[in-house]
Amino acid sequence: MRLFYLISTILLSVISVKVQAQKDSIIKANNNKVVFVNNLEKGLVHLNNSIANKVSPIEIMMIVHTEIHPNLLEAFNLELRK
Repeated sequence: MRLFYLISTILLSVISVKVQAQKDSIIKANNNKVVFVNNLEKGLVHLNNSIANKVSPIEIMMIVHTEIHPNLLEAFNLELRK
């Protein structure tokens, strides 16, 4: 009986560690998503303000390709077609 108790205690400890690691992984992934979504929002605001201020087309292109596009891909797990 003691052996069974010892084995079950060890198994529960291992499972607990694995579950905590999975939870930590999910939390980290969600935190990363929040960062990408926040960066995406900043990029969209920057784009909107730049359009309102009638900046050059090259500046618009830079905002879209450096601030919006990468964060859009990461925030929503999108992949480029190959």
